Amino acid sequence: DTIQITDIAKHLNVNPDYLSHLFKKQENITIKRYILKEKIRRSRNLLQYSDYSIQEISFYLGFSSQSHFCKVFQEMTGDAGTLSEAVCTSYEVEDCIKIK
Repeated sequence: DTIQITDIAKHLNVNPDYLSHLFKKQENITIKRYILKEKIRRSRNLLQYSDYSIQEISFYLGFSSQSHFCKVFQEMTGDAGTLSEAVCTSYEVEDCIKIK
C-alpha cells in the first residue's frame, strides 16, 4: 500500500490541503518529499542489512517499478554509483542490480 496525504488527513480529521500547508510551514518540506526521503532512508537500510533484491525492496516500499525506485533513489541521494551493496547506473530495470 502507498501512503496517501488524504489518508493521513482523514486519520487526523483535517483537510488534506490544510495538512499539507501546515506540514510545509512547520517542517520546511512537503509531505510528499518527506515520505520519499523516508522511503529512501529505509531502502538504504534494507540494501545494506538484508538479502532482499532491489525489485523486492522497491515493491515493499510502494514504488511503481524497480526502475522508478532507481530513478527516485538517484534523484534523492545524488548517488548514481554504489550505495551499500546497490548499483543504479541508469533508469532502466536491467541496469539496477544487486552486487554480492
